[in-house]
Amino acid sequence: GFPASDGSLAARYGRAVAHMRLPDTESALAEIDSLIAERPDDPYFAELKGQILFESGRFADSLPHYDRAARLAPGDALILAGLGRAQVEAGLLREAVENLRAARRGDPDNPTTWRTLAAAWRGLGDEGRSALAAGEHALLMGRAENALRHAGRAERHFPEGSPEWLQAQDIANQAENIRRMRKRAGG
Repeated sequence: GFPASDGSLAARYGRAVAHMRLPDTESALAEIDSLIAERPDDPYFAELKGQILFESGRFADSLPHYDRAARLAPGDALILAGLGRAQVEAGLLREAVENLRAARRGDPDNPTTWRTLAAAWRGLGDEGRSALAAGEHALLMGRAENALRHAGRAERHFPEGSPEWLQAQDIANQAENIRRMRKRAGG
């Protein structure tokens, strides 16, 4: 662990994370606030404060900190994904989709981003895009059957040959490949 006598930035950051996981929100906030006071322009300190508040169920309170982190580190996929997740929980679905799409561009293999994007699209009533994102999530998790089901659902929402329809085809093909490989491997 990080003894209280260790006043280094790394130790204080480590204690903030440890308190958040306990959860001991007030101690976590005290540690991160001391770090932010010392380095107000550190995007990762702002992001951690947002995460601490988010993890304690204070979704709306987390937003300004995630926003600040995103402004301080433009294009950072993990920060944008955290901001998007907080926006979904706070009901800011259009903003969430924008940030989650940007996060996805920076880190296309993060399953949490795809799952959150599926939820945002579902909340906006776009079942087709929700199914595409859920299919991508299922692929990343190695769930071929789920990916096939989502791809089939998505396909019905888009005109044949459209980029979304082609994405659904791609998800289905990848899922079929996973199934074939598993059969060959005897699993």
